[in-house]
Amino acid sequence: MSRQISVHDKALEEANRKREARLASLADQRMKRQEKINSQQTRLRKRKSPQTQ
Repeated sequence: MSRQISVHDKALEEANRKREARLASLADQRMKRQEKINSQQTRLRKRKSPQTQ
């Protein structure tokens, strides 16, 4: 009985590890995308600002 529980615990730990890794990579992708968007926005702002003045 106790062996079954430990096997189950190991499976849960493995699933949690995989989930954490996936979330970490997703967060990383989101940050990179956000940085790209921010740099595009600042580039657009710089391009627009001389025309408005």
